[in-house]
Amino acid sequence: MKTPLLAALLTLNIPLAALAQAPAPTAFSAATRLSGLVLDAAGRPLPGANVFLKTTFDGAITDSLGRFSFATNATGTLPLVITLIGYELQETPLALPAGGGPLVLPARRLRESRASLGAVVITAGAFEASDEKRSAALKPLDILTTAGAMADIATALNTLPGTTRVGEEGKLFVRGGAASETRTYLDGLPVQSPYGGAVSGAPARGRFSPSLFKGTMFSTGGYSAEYGQALSAVVGLSSIDLDPETQTGISLLSVGGSLSRTQRWDRTSASASIDYNNLAPYYGLTSPDNRWERAPERLGGSLRLAHRTGETGMLKAYATFSSQQVAVRQPDPEAAYAANGRLTGLRNDNFALNTTYRTALRRGWSLNTGLALGRERNTMQPEPQRIEELEQTATGRLVLTNDSASTWFNLKLGAETTLQRYGLTYQAAPDSASYTPGFLEKRTALFGESDLSLAPRITARVGLRGEYSALLGRANLAPRLALAWQLGRPASSRPPAGCFTKTPPTTCCACAPTCALSRRRII
Repeated sequence: MKTPLLAALLTLNIPLAALAQAPAPTAFSAATRLSGLVLDAAGRPLPGANVFLKTTFDGAITDSLGRFSFATNATGTLPLVITLIGYELQETPLALPAGGGPLVLPARRLRESRASLGAVVITAGAFEASDEKRSAALKPLDILTTAGAMADIATALNTLPGTTRVGEEGKLFVRGGAASETRTYLDGLPVQSPYGGAVSGAPARGRFSPSLFKGTMFSTGGYSAEYGQALSAVVGLSSIDLDPETQTGISLLSVGGSLSRTQRWDRTSASASIDYNNLAPYYGLTSPDNRWERAPERLGGSLRLAHRTGETGMLKAYATFSSQQVAVRQPDPEAAYAANGRLTGLRNDNFALNTTYRTALRRGWSLNTGLALGRERNTMQPEPQRIEELEQTATGRLVLTNDSASTWFNLKLGAETTLQRYGLTYQAAPDSASYTPGFLEKRTALFGESDLSLAPRITARVGLRGEYSALLGRANLAPRLALAWQLGRPASSRPPAGCFTKTPPTTCCACAPTCALSRRRII
């Protein structure tokens, strides 16, 4: 895989300071063709592994049989890097001949990552039943280098066990559940709308760049009582604290570009970015049927602030906005649209603000609190109809944790309240009367949880979450239990059990006010 240096630098969002430190181009040399095989520890081929030479843009993706092949003009000794989600990164020095020619490498074997799903981490003879040990933990580089993910968090997570890839949606489906049953949390606060707007048949992309976070936690079951309104899975995003340095970034693409600026002080960092994308040039080449009346167009930006207060306090605020527009003609069997298709337009406007504060208190207690605001408007026009949705949410959260309450247990206590307002405007035709249902939901939750050390080889996490919905006029209790039993040095058993509830989706509440039962899943 060969990419010209200038085009690659314009495609990647690389700080200007890094360009000044880039090595000077070397003189042309004969190409060396590298080929080899990537296997797991048992000798089975690993498809989709990313293989490349460090400090160059030369590399390839392994095929279904684990084979790779690519050419390079580099000479000397360079590290050969192999990465794949669920396996440890492998980096080995490779001597490249000056004369070029074919170079067949011995088979490379990757070891499974300790952070993969189902792994148990043994630390000084102790192990845990916590979310971190039960889930997949992905770093930003894991997501950015996942083949076919295109730096999208949901697409990268769709390569993990337990997920279901739905190509026309682009969202995260786990164990057959709907995308709304997988909840996304940013620094412990729920994200109202983690995906951008999309019309039917066009996959949606996530709103967040993986480079904004220091880690992504993905749990497909048995997760903490701290998380509510999630039936299938939880995606936890942990943002970075202070940006490491001051820098400016410019990204130029054939379909848009972006500009970012980060300023770092001693105890504070601030960053701002703005980006614009228009896929009209791309679809002009790849869609000869001209079904796109208006190719996807997006304008967005973000503002981030982090400030360290005292020795243990950290205040963070993250605001983002985006506006998307698209119009496409879709096939329709009705006689009026059979020839040219039905024109469907969409405009999506989204604003979100996430603020958190954490600090250490006395006697082993720590405080983590925050406020999340969200506002999203969707205007859909499948001719001749017009549908407008407006959803506004506000969530406040406070969590107290004591990790030194005892030598054999800890405590986590929390409270959460959510105010959600939903409005719908529907017109069957431009001259028809409008139908405007809506609702106001006030939901309050309390939860408590403890990690217990029951025996030298048995640990447990016990939790209880209680929620009250003012819209439904009823409360429910959701107990959670996760056990970890170490059977031997390399093996363990970790069965989870619990009740996981979710109030009916907005479409149910808006169109059928008599819907009064929350959905429940017990695992």
